[in-house]
Amino acid sequence: MLLPLRSLLSRYLGEWKMGLSGPDYSSHDFKTTTTTSIRLAMDGSSSPGVTFTDFELINYCPDVFRSLQDFAKVDSDAYMLSVYGNETLRKIASPWKCSSPIHFSQDHKFIIKIIRKSEMKVFLDMLPKYYGHARKYPNTLLTKIFGLHVVKPVEGPKVRFVVTGNILNSDLCIHKRFNLKGSSQGRGLTKGVGDDNAMYKDVDLDVVFHLDRTTRAKLLEQIMHDCDFLEGIGVMDYSLLVGMHIRHASTSDLLPRGSVDTKRKRSDSHSSVQSDFDQDLSSTSDMQSNYSYEEHDDRLGVRTPARAVKIQKIESGGLTIFRNTGKEEPSDVILYFEIIDILQGYNMVKRVEHVFKSLQFDAQSISAVNPNYYSTRFQDFLSKVFPENHSLL
Repeated sequence: MLLPLRSLLSRYLGEWKMGLSGPDYSSHDFKTTTTTSIRLAMDGSSSPGVTFTDFELINYCPDVFRSLQDFAKVDSDAYMLSVYGNETLRKIASPWKCSSPIHFSQDHKFIIKIIRKSEMKVFLDMLPKYYGHARKYPNTLLTKIFGLHVVKPVEGPKVRFVVTGNILNSDLCIHKRFNLKGSSQGRGLTKGVGDDNAMYKDVDLDVVFHLDRTTRAKLLEQIMHDCDFLEGIGVMDYSLLVGMHIRHASTSDLLPRGSVDTKRKRSDSHSSVQSDFDQDLSSTSDMQSNYSYEEHDDRLGVRTPARAVKIQKIESGGLTIFRNTGKEEPSDVILYFEIIDILQGYNMVKRVEHVFKSLQFDAQSISAVNPNYYSTRFQDFLSKVFPENHSLL
């Protein structure tokens, strides 16, 4: 009885460990594909006589991505309905109708990025290591990748796309968005000021974020692990996407996404917050609402409470120095953040860009630098964006 009992315990222990860290996959699992035939009315009409187009939908590494979905507690059936829905596939299968390579699923839970064949090869090469990293570090801040697909009309070109989670899909209104790399050359907002979807960059950053000590330590440690991974596979040019909700804003910003009032009041609130942002940061609100700001989320980078402090930036010798203005009180904010754009290798194009821009600008200020320097600069910059409390001069 001892051996069978030991064998039984070993088996259940193995299943328990697999449930915590995910299954092991062979090299074959990272090369498998499944193909599904679908038929779509490309004009979205359901009237009699409408013309349908037949497509092939190719799914890459389905078992691997199902595990990645499980890591993030994404329901596989809900994912299929969201990404394979008629409206979503219709947009993806008609890239000539939209110049943007970025799309959202109909429910806004996922971001769909159309990629080139060369990018797809890079991604498939890195996927085993990405899976291993996500398995080892459940709190990784690397963008959550949930699927790699190709949709091909019977007569027409293939459209390749990768599906990631949308970290900014929240019941809270995201008042301001930042895309931060740690470089300064060409890293300012050139258009869209006051727009609801404006993306602010390094040069536009005028606040830093104070986290509680434990959260800050976890954040910087995870950024270190993630940057070590990206450096190890030769990736650079990534950035930290930060979404900021200002708690001073109207409680109407907490209405569920999709309601008419939400859309209208989100726009109104954003305009108010955008035009009077200094005033928002100059006072601290103790306002309480029917929605709980303190709702706990174990995931790093999701619904993270912080204090935003106005700062003045000084550029010196390629380095950025942050100084507290001392004029405004900090503002309570809720943050969402993750590391995005993780498919760019330091290839020949980037090397040539580095040489060319180094002749025109300070080499330390440009984005096109080798992965080692990029990682070091990125981590140093974010340690200043998330400083220790009272560490600003």
